[in-house]
Amino acid sequence: MRKANKVKKESKDKKTELLNLNCRIVNFVYCLKQKCKLDPQVQVDLLDRSGELAHLMEMEHSMDLVSTLLKSRQNYIVLSVTPMLKKLSNLSKKRDKRSALKKGSVTQIKTKVTSTSTKSGAPTPGS
Repeated sequence: MRKANKVKKESKDKKTELLNLNCRIVNFVYCLKQKCKLDPQVQVDLLDRSGELAHLMEMEHSMDLVSTLLKSRQNYIVLSVTPMLKKLSNLSKKRDKRSALKKGSVTQIKTKVTSTSTKSGAPTPGS
């Protein structure tokens, strides 16, 4: 079964696209920019319904599969990333790291990140 995601480009012409998650991130981003008629030099990211960024811009040239970042059968909104959004995104990451350091040691954090990334790459039942 093919995984697909709906990606919305919010503008005066609201548009929904269905995209394949079983492709490399670099190809997905290229296709996304083409479908949204964006300049290839512009950095893009996706926003889910809960307001969380997918952080595509950080992995734009990655050869990993998109399915490691995005959930299947979800709606995402395309964002054109500005320098201000990059700064805000980095601030929230620093804040998360600081609060995690208070709760436990760096070794425990690294272990959690590794196990989480391994689980996200595994196919989920029913998808």
